[in-house]
Amino acid sequence: MTIANNTIGAISVAGTKTPIEVFNVSHAFVGIATTGAGNATITGNTVGSLTTADSIQAAFANSASYGQYVRGIESNSSGTVVITGNTVANLRNAYGGVASGGQTAGIRTTAGANTITGNTVRNLTSNGNTQDTTHNAALVGIAQAATTAGDQIVAQNVVYALSSEPATSNTIHPYGIYFRAPATATNLVSRNFVHSISIGGSNAYAFGVVTGIYGGGTGTYQNNVVRLGVDATGAAITRNYTFYGIQQAAAASFYFNSVYIGGGPVAPNAYYHPTYAFYSSYDALTLQNNLLVNARVNSSSGPEQHNAAFFATTTGLTSDYNVFLACGAGGMLIRESYTDYTLDAWQTASGQDGHSFSPTALGQVGFVNATGDAASVDLRVQSPTVAEAAGVDIPTVTDDYAGQTRAGLTPVDLGAYAGNWGSVSAPPAISYTALPTTTTDLTGPTLSNVFVSAAAGVASVPGTRPRLYFKRGTDADTFNDNTPASDGWKWVEASGSGGSPFDFTLDYGLLYGGSVSGGVQIQ
Repeated sequence: MTIANNTIGAISVAGTKTPIEVFNVSHAFVGIATTGAGNATITGNTVGSLTTADSIQAAFANSASYGQYVRGIESNSSGTVVITGNTVANLRNAYGGVASGGQTAGIRTTAGANTITGNTVRNLTSNGNTQDTTHNAALVGIAQAATTAGDQIVAQNVVYALSSEPATSNTIHPYGIYFRAPATATNLVSRNFVHSISIGGSNAYAFGVVTGIYGGGTGTYQNNVVRLGVDATGAAITRNYTFYGIQQAAAASFYFNSVYIGGGPVAPNAYYHPTYAFYSSYDALTLQNNLLVNARVNSSSGPEQHNAAFFATTTGLTSDYNVFLACGAGGMLIRESYTDYTLDAWQTASGQDGHSFSPTALGQVGFVNATGDAASVDLRVQSPTVAEAAGVDIPTVTDDYAGQTRAGLTPVDLGAYAGNWGSVSAPPAISYTALPTTTTDLTGPTLSNVFVSAAAGVASVPGTRPRLYFKRGTDADTFNDNTPASDGWKWVEASGSGGSPFDFTLDYGLLYGGSVSGGVQIQ
């Protein structure tokens, strides 16, 4: 079955009575729906309007126990389903109840093997108060929830200008993309752009947890772009909400994604509303070549904390060649369980991210326009940028968000976009466990497991490897040469031939005079 090139709009479902609950019926609307065992292609359709606000709406503001819903495209077909090149825009649901499924959704699939590509979902509004955290949440741009058969693909979609406007103080969970999938399938979430999701409404105390991309399915998530914390007008969101740029909740790999969390200043209150560019609540995670930036700002000291990344556990974790930045007031770079880390402390404690780094300022990332309105937001980077040539080759990822072949540019640029930019000389990140403060070794101890990372990489060829400088406390604060014939600093090169972490064995025979004695301080 093919459903193609239809325009559906200017429809108001205007009930005046409470839904007939005994028959599980509500004043709902679905623009295009499929069901049954067959295959389906849904392509080139417009559900709603490109220009008219609330073109399709369920206008009855009831709060019945059976959720009233508005959905643009919904497939429950158990076959192979392709949903491509559609636009779902300007849908509203006035339902104000708490029932699960009382929602506004752009595209939703619950069965079959689904390929959801090249769609635009925008300007969806929900007044629902359900606290559901699944594909039945009050507001979802795209929900792929089929978990029983076939590969699931969500790619090259644009989701933006979603607004949840609850009338009560329930915790609402809007999603840009909600993704679940069979654990044994080959699943892909790629080249999607999610931005400008907000929670407003008449209740200033409404709580919210906003998620750009929810990764609840095993698979690969690559070249996605997420911007949260700024609404569709370009205004900073200052209410106390929790933001997840990308959330991992199943075994998965995340490559070349760009995430920006902004907004504020946030006025802290009695409740804890942390924000995360990347959040992992599951083991079996690979995280490489991502730009993870949290620039959300507090107005004053308080419980709100804004992280570049959160890891529930290091079990099964492979994380490296990422940029982590938490640059606003209240920012904390990395959190693992209940412990906060700077990058060097995280490298030492976890053994991860030996080649990852944290810029000293947001400008070193070089986003073109991270805080623009829905029409102008742009998470491409520009020269100079720390993203340039700072990653590792991932052979399975051959293109970038824009469809450009990475091999024809700089193959290992970080984030969703590849290019030929100038690089930023960000300071290297170095972490290690300090030597004991006293020792009886008069020849020279070994400083082991020294993690060194830099935007331009770290040389590992003998003769160019990192050096450790040392001297007596009384020696001259200068470098002349690396022999015992001169006063001042001496150095040793990292042993071996591999990369970070490095080991350095100090050679006290290089010190001025060729030896040391007891009671001498070494710097």
